[in-house]
Amino acid sequence: MKKIIIILLILLSVNIYGNQKVRLKEVSRVKGVRSNQLMGMGIVVGLSGNGDKSPLTPQLLKNLYSYFGTDIALSQIESKNVATVMVTAELPPFKKPGDTIDVMVSSVNDAKNLEGGVLLQTLLYGADGNVYVASQGSLTKVINETNNKVNGFIQNGGIVEKEVPLKLDYDDKVHLILNTPDFTTASRVVDEINKIFNFETAFALDASTILVNKTYVFSGDIVSFISLLENIEIIPDRKSQIVINERTGTIILGENIKIAPVAITHKDISISIAAELDVLKNNPNNKGDANSFYYDGGNTVKNIVKMLNAIGAGPNDIISILNALKYAGAIDAEIKTM
Repeated sequence: MKKIIIILLILLSVNIYGNQKVRLKEVSRVKGVRSNQLMGMGIVVGLSGNGDKSPLTPQLLKNLYSYFGTDIALSQIESKNVATVMVTAELPPFKKPGDTIDVMVSSVNDAKNLEGGVLLQTLLYGADGNVYVASQGSLTKVINETNNKVNGFIQNGGIVEKEVPLKLDYDDKVHLILNTPDFTTASRVVDEINKIFNFETAFALDASTILVNKTYVFSGDIVSFISLLENIEIIPDRKSQIVINERTGTIILGENIKIAPVAITHKDISISIAAELDVLKNNPNNKGDANSFYYDGGNTVKNIVKMLNAIGAGPNDIISILNALKYAGAIDAEIKTM
Protein backbone atom coordinates (compact mmCIF):
# COMPACT_ATOMS: atom_id res chain seq x y z
CA MET A 1 0.00 0.00 0.00
CA LYS A 2 1.43 3.33 -1.07
CA LYS A 3 2.44 5.77 1.64
CA ILE A 4 1.57 9.34 0.67
CA ILE A 5 3.67 11.98 2.35
CA ILE A 6 2.70 15.65 2.24
CA ILE A 7 5.47 17.94 3.42
CA LEU A 8 4.69 21.58 4.15
CA LEU A 9 7.50 24.05 3.76
CA ILE A 10 7.55 26.81 6.34
CA LEU A 11 9.39 29.55 4.49
CA LEU A 12 11.82 31.01 6.99
CA SER A 13 14.92 33.10 6.48
CA VAL A 14 17.69 30.68 7.42
CA ASN A 15 21.42 31.01 6.93
CA ILE A 16 22.10 27.64 5.33
CA TYR A 17 25.84 27.95 5.94
CA GLY A 18 25.74 28.78 9.63
CA ASN A 19 27.79 31.37 11.50
CA GLN A 20 30.46 29.20 13.05
CA LYS A 21 33.87 30.81 13.27
CA VAL A 22 37.02 28.80 12.65
CA ARG A 23 40.69 29.63 12.96
CA LEU A 24 42.45 30.56 9.76
CA LYS A 25 44.82 27.60 10.22
CA GLU A 26 41.84 25.24 9.82
CA VAL A 27 41.00 26.46 6.32
CA SER A 28 44.36 27.53 4.91
CA ARG A 29 48.07 26.79 4.78
CA VAL A 30 51.24 28.79 4.31
CA LYS A 31 52.57 28.55 0.79
CA GLY A 32 55.58 26.25 0.67
CA VAL A 33 54.67 24.39 3.87
CA ARG A 34 53.40 21.04 2.64
CA SER A 35 53.60 17.29 3.09
CA ASN A 36 55.51 15.02 0.73
CA GLN A 37 54.48 11.60 -0.53
CA LEU A 38 56.98 8.75 -0.20
CA MET A 39 57.08 5.28 -1.73
CA GLY A 40 59.23 2.16 -1.66
CA MET A 41 59.10 -1.54 -2.53
CA GLY A 42 59.76 -4.19 0.09
CA ILE A 43 58.86 -7.66 1.31
CA VAL A 44 56.64 -8.91 4.13
CA VAL A 45 57.61 -12.21 5.77
CA GLY A 46 55.91 -14.58 8.21
CA LEU A 47 52.62 -14.92 6.33
CA SER A 48 51.95 -18.58 7.21
CA GLY A 49 51.30 -19.78 3.68
CA ASN A 50 49.48 -16.64 2.50
CA GLY A 51 52.39 -15.25 0.46
CA ASP A 52 52.27 -14.57 -3.27
CA LYS A 53 53.32 -16.73 -6.20
CA SER A 54 54.94 -14.04 -8.32
CA PRO A 55 58.49 -14.65 -9.66
CA LEU A 56 59.31 -11.15 -8.44
CA THR A 57 59.26 -12.27 -4.79
CA PRO A 58 61.96 -14.98 -5.14
CA GLN A 59 64.14 -12.43 -6.97
CA LEU A 60 63.81 -9.97 -4.10
CA LEU A 61 64.64 -12.76 -1.63
CA LYS A 62 67.71 -13.72 -3.67
CA ASN A 63 68.89 -10.10 -3.52
CA LEU A 64 68.29 -10.11 0.24
CA TYR A 65 70.28 -13.31 0.71
CA SER A 66 73.11 -11.84 -1.37
CA TYR A 67 73.11 -8.74 0.83
CA PHE A 68 73.83 -10.96 3.81
CA GLY A 69 76.53 -12.86 1.95
CA THR A 70 74.57 -15.97 0.95
CA ASP A 71 74.48 -17.03 -2.70
CA ILE A 72 71.39 -19.10 -3.52
CA ALA A 73 69.70 -20.13 -6.76
CA LEU A 74 66.18 -18.90 -7.53
CA SER A 75 64.99 -22.50 -7.82
CA GLN A 76 65.92 -23.08 -4.19
CA ILE A 77 63.76 -20.28 -2.85
CA GLU A 78 60.32 -21.05 -1.40
CA SER A 79 58.23 -17.94 -0.90
CA LYS A 80 54.88 -19.19 0.41
CA ASN A 81 55.30 -17.11 3.54
CA VAL A 82 56.56 -13.98 1.75
CA ALA A 83 54.85 -11.23 -0.24
CA THR A 84 56.13 -8.35 -2.32
CA VAL A 85 54.59 -5.07 -1.14
CA MET A 86 54.53 -1.38 -1.87
CA VAL A 87 55.11 0.82 1.16
CA THR A 88 53.73 4.36 1.10
CA ALA A 89 53.73 7.24 3.56
CA GLU A 90 53.16 10.96 3.84
CA LEU A 91 55.99 12.96 5.37
CA PRO A 92 54.59 16.04 7.17
CA PRO A 93 56.55 19.31 7.05
CA PHE A 94 59.21 20.02 9.69
CA LYS A 95 59.69 16.37 10.65
CA LYS A 96 63.27 15.88 11.89
CA PRO A 97 65.61 12.86 11.57
CA GLY A 98 64.65 10.35 14.24
CA ASP A 99 60.95 11.27 14.24
CA THR A 100 58.50 8.53 13.34
CA ILE A 101 55.55 8.44 10.92
CA ASP A 102 52.87 5.89 10.02
CA VAL A 103 53.26 3.76 6.89
CA MET A 104 50.84 1.85 4.66
CA VAL A 105 51.72 -1.58 3.25
CA SER A 106 49.91 -3.01 0.20
CA SER A 107 50.38 -6.32 -1.59
CA VAL A 108 51.71 -5.98 -5.14
CA ASN A 109 50.87 -9.47 -6.43
CA ASP A 110 48.48 -12.26 -5.40
CA ALA A 111 49.08 -12.57 -1.66
CA LYS A 112 45.76 -13.31 0.04
CA ASN A 113 46.36 -11.99 3.52
CA LEU A 114 49.00 -9.77 5.13
CA GLU A 115 47.81 -10.42 8.69
CA GLY A 116 50.61 -11.41 11.05
CA GLY A 117 53.32 -10.34 8.61
CA VAL A 118 56.48 -8.40 9.32
CA LEU A 119 57.78 -5.76 6.93
CA LEU A 120 61.54 -5.95 6.48
CA GLN A 121 63.45 -2.69 6.31
CA THR A 122 62.25 -0.74 3.31
CA LEU A 123 63.60 2.61 2.16
CA LEU A 124 61.02 5.20 1.11
CA TYR A 125 61.88 7.64 -1.65
CA GLY A 126 60.56 11.09 -2.46
CA ALA A 127 59.75 12.44 -5.93
CA ASP A 128 63.32 13.76 -6.15
CA GLY A 129 64.76 10.23 -5.83
CA ASN A 130 66.22 10.75 -2.35
CA VAL A 131 65.62 8.45 0.63
CA TYR A 132 63.71 10.19 3.43
CA VAL A 133 62.33 7.37 5.58
CA ALA A 134 63.33 3.82 6.57
CA SER A 135 60.34 1.64 7.46
CA GLN A 136 60.07 -1.71 9.22
CA GLY A 137 57.83 -3.54 11.67
CA SER A 138 54.85 -5.80 12.31
CA LEU A 139 51.57 -5.03 10.58
CA THR A 140 49.67 -4.04 13.70
CA LYS A 141 46.49 -3.45 11.74
CA VAL A 142 45.09 -4.81 8.51
CA ILE A 143 42.44 -2.79 6.75
CA ASN A 144 39.53 -5.20 6.61
CA GLU A 145 36.82 -3.51 4.59
CA THR A 146 34.80 -5.90 2.44
CA ASN A 147 37.22 -8.71 3.39
CA ASN A 148 40.19 -6.78 1.98
CA LYS A 149 43.20 -8.06 3.93
CA VAL A 150 45.99 -7.14 1.55
CA ASN A 151 46.44 -3.57 2.82
CA GLY A 152 48.31 -3.18 6.08
CA PHE A 153 49.13 -0.35 8.45
CA ILE A 154 52.17 0.08 10.71
CA GLN A 155 51.80 2.81 13.33
CA ASN A 156 55.06 4.76 13.74
CA GLY A 157 56.63 2.22 11.38
CA GLY A 158 58.77 4.75 9.54
CA ILE A 159 61.83 6.57 10.92
CA VAL A 160 62.74 9.87 9.28
CA GLU A 161 66.30 9.72 7.95
CA LYS A 162 66.39 13.00 6.09
CA GLU A 163 64.57 16.28 6.64
CA VAL A 164 62.78 18.01 3.79
CA PRO A 165 64.27 21.52 3.77
CA LEU A 166 61.68 24.24 4.34
CA LYS A 167 62.80 27.83 4.73
CA LEU A 168 60.59 30.43 6.38
CA ASP A 169 62.34 33.28 4.61
CA TYR A 170 59.48 35.09 2.88
CA ASP A 171 61.10 38.49 2.26
CA ASP A 172 58.60 40.22 4.55
CA LYS A 173 55.61 38.63 2.78
CA VAL A 174 53.54 35.54 3.48
CA HIS A 175 51.22 33.84 1.03
CA LEU A 176 48.24 32.02 2.55
CA ILE A 177 46.57 29.34 0.41
CA LEU A 178 42.93 28.45 1.12
CA ASN A 179 42.26 24.71 1.28
CA THR A 180 39.01 25.30 -0.63
CA PRO A 181 39.27 28.18 -3.10
CA ASP A 182 36.38 30.62 -2.69
CA PHE A 183 36.16 34.31 -3.52
CA THR A 184 33.88 35.11 -0.58
CA THR A 185 36.07 33.34 1.95
CA ALA A 186 39.19 35.02 0.54
CA SER A 187 37.53 38.42 0.91
CA ARG A 188 36.54 37.66 4.49
CA VAL A 189 40.10 36.59 5.36
CA VAL A 190 41.47 39.86 3.99
CA ASP A 191 38.91 41.87 5.97
CA GLU A 192 39.72 40.12 9.27
CA ILE A 193 43.48 40.49 8.85
CA ASN A 194 43.18 44.17 8.01
CA LYS A 195 40.88 44.77 11.00
CA ILE A 196 43.62 43.54 13.32
CA PHE A 197 46.49 45.55 11.80
CA ASN A 198 44.38 48.63 11.04
CA PHE A 199 45.80 49.19 7.57
CA GLU A 200 46.05 47.48 4.20
CA THR A 201 48.18 44.50 5.18
CA ALA A 202 46.43 41.73 3.25
CA PHE A 203 45.31 41.46 -0.38
CA ALA A 204 43.45 38.66 -2.15
CA LEU A 205 45.31 37.75 -5.34
CA ASP A 206 42.65 35.27 -6.44
CA ALA A 207 40.07 32.87 -4.94
CA SER A 208 42.70 30.86 -3.08
CA THR A 209 45.76 33.10 -2.50
CA ILE A 210 46.05 35.90 0.07
CA LEU A 211 49.19 38.01 0.17
CA VAL A 212 50.03 39.29 3.67
CA ASN A 213 52.72 41.91 4.20
CA LYS A 214 54.65 41.33 7.42
CA THR A 215 54.37 44.33 9.72
CA TYR A 216 57.38 46.06 11.27
CA VAL A 217 56.39 44.73 14.72
CA PHE A 218 57.29 41.22 13.52
CA SER A 219 60.20 42.23 11.30
CA GLY A 220 62.53 39.68 12.89
CA ASP A 221 60.01 37.07 14.01
CA ILE A 222 58.29 35.29 11.14
CA VAL A 223 57.15 32.40 13.37
CA SER A 224 55.17 34.65 15.72
CA PHE A 225 53.69 36.51 12.77
CA ILE A 226 52.46 33.29 11.14
CA SER A 227 51.15 32.07 14.51
CA LEU A 228 49.09 35.24 14.88
CA LEU A 229 47.68 34.83 11.38
CA GLU A 230 46.80 31.17 11.98
CA ASN A 231 44.71 32.02 15.04
CA ILE A 232 42.61 34.74 13.42
CA GLU A 233 38.98 33.59 13.41
CA ILE A 234 36.87 33.85 10.26
CA ILE A 235 33.53 32.58 8.98
CA PRO A 236 34.25 30.60 5.80
CA ASP A 237 31.62 30.53 3.08
CA ARG A 238 30.73 26.85 2.74
CA LYS A 239 28.90 25.01 0.02
CA SER A 240 26.13 22.75 1.22
CA GLN A 241 27.06 19.10 0.85
CA ILE A 242 25.41 15.74 1.40
CA VAL A 243 27.89 12.86 1.77
CA ILE A 244 26.54 9.36 1.15
CA ASN A 245 28.30 6.06 1.82
CA GLU A 246 26.29 3.66 -0.32
CA ARG A 247 28.05 0.61 1.12
CA THR A 248 27.12 1.33 4.74
CA GLY A 249 24.03 3.46 4.16
CA THR A 250 25.56 6.35 6.12
CA ILE A 251 24.32 9.85 5.24
CA ILE A 252 26.08 12.98 6.48
CA LEU A 253 24.49 16.36 5.84
CA GLY A 254 24.32 19.88 7.18
CA GLU A 255 21.64 21.15 9.53
CA ASN A 256 19.88 23.58 7.20
CA ILE A 257 20.10 22.37 3.61
CA LYS A 258 16.85 23.62 2.12
CA ILE A 259 14.50 21.66 -0.11
CA ALA A 260 12.19 23.22 -2.70
CA PRO A 261 8.56 22.25 -3.48
CA VAL A 262 8.55 19.04 -5.51
CA ALA A 263 6.72 15.73 -5.89
CA ILE A 264 8.33 12.32 -6.25
CA THR A 265 7.22 8.69 -6.12
CA HIS A 266 9.53 5.90 -5.00
CA LYS A 267 8.27 2.32 -4.63
CA ASP A 268 5.39 2.50 -2.12
CA ILE A 269 6.25 6.03 -1.00
CA SER A 270 4.76 9.10 -2.63
CA ILE A 271 6.23 12.43 -1.56
CA SER A 272 4.63 15.79 -2.18
CA ILE A 273 6.50 18.81 -0.87
CA ALA A 274 4.52 22.03 -1.09
CA ALA A 275 4.67 25.53 0.34
CA GLU A 276 0.89 25.69 0.70
CA LEU A 277 -0.76 25.21 4.08
CA ASP A 278 -4.13 24.09 2.68
CA VAL A 279 -3.35 20.40 2.44
CA LEU A 280 -6.84 19.23 1.48
CA LYS A 281 -7.14 21.83 -1.26
CA ASN A 282 -3.79 20.96 -2.80
CA ASN A 283 -4.18 17.24 -2.27
CA PRO A 284 -7.73 16.44 -3.41
CA ASN A 285 -7.01 12.70 -3.29
CA ASN A 286 -6.61 12.86 0.46
CA LYS A 287 -9.67 11.63 2.32
CA GLY A 288 -8.12 11.07 5.67
CA ASP A 289 -6.19 8.07 4.30
CA ALA A 290 -4.33 6.35 7.13
CA ASN A 291 -1.39 5.90 4.81
CA SER A 292 -1.04 9.62 4.17
CA PHE A 293 1.56 11.43 6.26
CA TYR A 294 1.65 15.17 6.87
CA TYR A 295 4.85 16.79 8.05
CA ASP A 296 4.84 20.44 9.11
CA GLY A 297 8.10 22.38 8.98
CA GLY A 298 9.98 20.01 6.66
CA ASN A 299 11.92 22.70 4.85
CA THR A 300 15.33 21.02 5.27
CA VAL A 301 16.81 17.81 3.98
CA LYS A 302 17.62 16.82 7.56
CA ASN A 303 13.93 16.92 8.46
CA ILE A 304 13.01 14.92 5.36
CA VAL A 305 15.54 12.21 6.19
CA LYS A 306 14.33 12.15 9.81
CA MET A 307 10.74 11.75 8.64
CA LEU A 308 11.62 9.00 6.15
CA ASN A 309 13.42 7.12 8.91
CA ALA A 310 10.35 7.49 11.11
CA ILE A 311 8.08 5.78 8.57
CA GLY A 312 10.51 2.91 8.08
CA ALA A 313 12.22 3.85 4.80
CA GLY A 314 15.49 1.95 4.37
CA PRO A 315 18.92 3.53 3.70
CA ASN A 316 18.82 2.59 0.02
CA ASP A 317 15.37 4.15 -0.35
CA ILE A 318 16.53 7.38 1.31
CA ILE A 319 19.65 7.52 -0.85
CA SER A 320 17.57 6.99 -4.01
CA ILE A 321 15.11 9.71 -2.97
CA LEU A 322 17.90 12.20 -2.19
CA ASN A 323 19.55 11.56 -5.54
CA ALA A 324 16.23 11.99 -7.32
CA LEU A 325 15.52 15.24 -5.45
CA LYS A 326 18.95 16.55 -6.43
CA TYR A 327 18.38 15.57 -10.05
CA ALA A 328 15.03 17.37 -9.98
CA GLY A 329 16.71 20.53 -8.71
CA ALA A 330 14.86 20.48 -5.39
CA ILE A 331 18.05 20.31 -3.33
CA ASP A 332 20.56 23.13 -3.61
CA ALA A 333 23.52 21.11 -2.36
CA GLU A 334 26.28 18.96 -3.74
CA ILE A 335 25.87 15.20 -3.24
CA LYS A 336 29.09 13.23 -2.85
CA THR A 337 29.07 9.44 -2.95
CA MET A 338 31.75 7.41 -1.19
